Amino acid sequence: MQQQDWHFSLELQSHTLRDFDPLLLLQHLFVHSRELEAHKEALYTVLAELYFNALDHGILQLDSALKHDVKGFADYYELREGLLNNLTEGYIQFSLQHISTPAGGDLIIEVCDSGSGFDYATYMNKAVNKTSPTTTYSGRGISLIRALCRELTYLEPGNKVRVLYQWNY
Repeated sequence: MQQQDWHFSLELQSHTLRDFDPLLLLQHLFVHSRELEAHKEALYTVLAELYFNALDHGILQLDSALKHDVKGFADYYELREGLLNNLTEGYIQFSLQHISTPAGGDLIIEVCDSGSGFDYATYMNKAVNKTSPTTTYSGRGISLIRALCRELTYLEPGNKVRVLYQWNY
Protein backbone atom coordinates (compact mmCIF):
# COMPACT_ATOMS: atom_id res chain seq x y z
CA MET A 1 0.00 0.00 0.00
CA GLN A 2 1.32 3.43 -0.94
CA GLN A 3 1.73 5.58 2.14
CA GLN A 4 1.01 9.27 2.19
CA ASP A 5 2.48 12.09 4.22
CA TRP A 6 0.39 15.20 4.71
CA HIS A 7 -0.25 18.22 6.92
CA PHE A 8 -3.56 19.93 7.63
CA SER A 9 -4.17 23.06 9.69
CA LEU A 10 -7.31 24.91 10.70
CA GLU A 11 -7.96 28.00 12.81
CA LEU A 12 -11.37 28.88 14.17
CA GLN A 13 -12.11 32.39 15.40
CA SER A 14 -14.66 33.29 18.11
CA HIS A 15 -17.63 33.82 15.79
CA THR A 16 -16.95 30.45 14.13
CA LEU A 17 -16.52 28.68 17.48
CA ARG A 18 -20.08 29.71 18.34
CA ASP A 19 -21.68 28.17 15.25
CA PHE A 20 -19.40 25.54 13.71
CA ASP A 21 -18.42 22.02 14.75
CA PRO A 22 -14.88 21.40 13.45
CA LEU A 23 -14.97 17.75 14.49
CA LEU A 24 -17.06 16.71 11.50
CA LEU A 25 -14.63 18.38 9.12
CA LEU A 26 -11.62 16.82 10.84
CA GLN A 27 -13.26 13.39 10.92
CA HIS A 28 -13.73 13.70 7.16
CA LEU A 29 -9.92 13.47 6.82
CA PHE A 30 -9.93 10.05 8.47
CA VAL A 31 -12.96 8.67 6.68
CA HIS A 32 -11.34 9.40 3.32
CA SER A 33 -7.87 8.16 4.21
CA ARG A 34 -7.41 4.45 3.53
CA GLU A 35 -4.67 4.36 6.12
CA LEU A 36 -6.60 6.04 8.93
CA GLU A 37 -10.17 4.95 8.19
CA ALA A 38 -9.91 1.99 10.56
CA HIS A 39 -8.86 4.40 13.34
CA LYS A 40 -11.56 7.03 12.78
CA GLU A 41 -13.46 6.34 16.02
CA ALA A 42 -10.35 6.54 18.22
CA LEU A 43 -9.12 9.64 16.40
CA TYR A 44 -12.52 11.31 16.71
CA THR A 45 -12.44 10.64 20.46
CA VAL A 46 -8.96 12.16 20.77
CA LEU A 47 -9.87 15.24 18.71
CA ALA A 48 -13.15 15.74 20.58
CA GLU A 49 -11.45 15.65 23.97
CA LEU A 50 -8.70 18.03 22.85
CA TYR A 51 -11.16 20.42 21.20
CA PHE A 52 -13.62 20.56 24.10
CA ASN A 53 -10.79 21.04 26.60
CA ALA A 54 -9.47 23.96 24.53
CA LEU A 55 -12.93 25.47 24.13
CA ASP A 56 -14.28 24.91 27.65
CA HIS A 57 -11.16 25.54 29.70
CA GLY A 58 -8.95 27.61 27.39
CA ILE A 59 -11.44 29.93 25.72
CA LEU A 60 -14.46 29.91 28.06
CA GLN A 61 -12.37 29.50 31.26
CA LEU A 62 -14.84 27.01 32.76
CA ASP A 63 -13.76 25.12 35.87
CA SER A 64 -14.27 21.36 35.79
CA ALA A 65 -14.85 21.43 39.54
CA LEU A 66 -18.40 22.52 38.71
CA LYS A 67 -19.04 18.96 37.50
CA HIS A 68 -18.98 17.53 41.03
CA ASP A 69 -22.40 15.90 40.71
CA VAL A 70 -25.26 15.53 38.24
CA LYS A 71 -26.70 18.99 39.02
CA GLY A 72 -23.25 20.56 38.75
CA PHE A 73 -22.81 18.86 35.40
CA ALA A 74 -26.08 20.39 34.16
CA ASP A 75 -25.11 23.81 35.56
CA TYR A 76 -21.73 23.54 33.80
CA TYR A 77 -23.35 23.03 30.41
CA GLU A 78 -25.90 25.79 30.98
CA LEU A 79 -23.09 28.21 31.85
CA ARG A 80 -21.08 26.93 28.87
CA GLU A 81 -23.94 27.64 26.46
CA GLY A 82 -24.35 31.20 27.76
CA LEU A 83 -20.62 31.94 27.52
CA LEU A 84 -20.41 30.46 24.03
CA ASN A 85 -23.39 32.50 22.80
CA ASN A 86 -21.68 35.71 23.99
CA LEU A 87 -18.17 34.82 22.80
CA THR A 88 -16.44 37.72 21.02
CA GLU A 89 -12.73 36.86 21.34
CA GLY A 90 -10.50 33.84 21.04
CA TYR A 91 -9.37 31.17 18.65
CA ILE A 92 -8.52 27.49 18.49
CA GLN A 93 -5.91 26.17 16.07
CA PHE A 94 -5.59 22.57 14.90
CA SER A 95 -2.53 21.09 13.24
CA LEU A 96 -2.52 17.49 12.02
CA GLN A 97 0.54 15.95 10.43
CA HIS A 98 0.69 12.39 9.12
CA ILE A 99 4.11 10.79 8.72
CA SER A 100 4.39 7.36 7.12
CA THR A 101 6.51 4.73 8.83
CA PRO A 102 7.50 1.25 7.65
CA ALA A 103 5.04 -0.29 10.13
CA GLY A 104 2.17 2.18 9.59
CA GLY A 105 2.23 5.82 10.51
CA ASP A 106 2.37 8.59 13.08
CA LEU A 107 -0.33 11.21 13.36
CA ILE A 108 0.79 14.26 15.31
CA ILE A 109 -2.12 16.38 16.49
CA GLU A 110 -1.61 19.81 18.03
CA VAL A 111 -4.39 21.95 19.45
CA CYS A 112 -3.68 25.49 20.62
CA ASP A 113 -6.13 27.98 22.09
CA SER A 114 -5.84 31.69 22.82
CA GLY A 115 -6.45 31.15 26.53
CA SER A 116 -3.88 31.87 29.21
CA GLY A 117 -3.01 28.21 29.76
CA PHE A 118 -2.93 26.28 33.02
CA ASP A 119 -0.54 24.60 35.42
CA TYR A 120 -0.34 21.39 33.43
CA ALA A 121 2.64 20.00 35.37
CA THR A 122 0.64 19.91 38.61
CA TYR A 123 -2.41 18.54 36.80
CA MET A 124 -0.44 15.76 35.09
CA ASN A 125 1.33 14.89 38.35
CA LYS A 126 -2.04 14.49 40.09
CA ALA A 127 -3.34 12.36 37.22
CA VAL A 128 -0.29 10.07 37.31
CA ASN A 129 -0.38 9.68 41.10
CA LYS A 130 -4.13 9.08 41.37
CA THR A 131 -4.59 5.77 43.17
CA SER A 132 -8.30 5.63 43.93
CA PRO A 133 -11.12 5.36 41.40
CA THR A 134 -12.84 8.60 40.58
CA THR A 135 -16.52 9.36 40.99
CA THR A 136 -16.22 12.84 39.53
CA TYR A 137 -17.69 13.87 36.20
CA SER A 138 -14.52 15.64 35.11
CA GLY A 139 -10.93 14.74 34.27
CA ARG A 140 -11.63 11.50 32.44
CA GLY A 141 -10.83 12.87 28.98
CA ILE A 142 -7.09 13.22 29.50
CA SER A 143 -6.89 9.65 30.80
CA LEU A 144 -8.71 8.50 27.69
CA ILE A 145 -6.32 10.41 25.42
CA ARG A 146 -3.35 8.93 27.25
CA ALA A 147 -4.77 5.44 26.71
CA LEU A 148 -5.27 6.00 22.97
CA CYS A 149 -2.08 7.94 22.16
CA ARG A 150 1.57 7.07 22.52
CA GLU A 151 2.48 10.56 23.76
CA LEU A 152 0.68 13.52 25.32
CA THR A 153 2.65 16.73 25.83
CA TYR A 154 1.55 20.15 27.04
CA LEU A 155 3.58 23.14 25.91
CA GLU A 156 4.15 26.41 27.78
CA PRO A 157 2.11 28.14 29.05
CA GLY A 158 -0.38 25.26 28.95
CA ASN A 159 -2.60 26.45 26.11
CA LYS A 160 -1.11 24.05 23.55
CA VAL A 161 -1.17 20.26 23.60
CA ARG A 162 0.51 17.77 21.29
CA VAL A 163 -0.39 14.10 20.98
CA LEU A 164 1.19 11.33 18.97
CA TYR A 165 -1.17 8.67 17.68
CA GLN A 166 0.74 5.72 16.21
CA TRP A 167 -0.90 3.10 14.08
CA ASN A 168 0.33 -0.11 12.48
CA TYR A 169 -0.86 -2.14 9.54
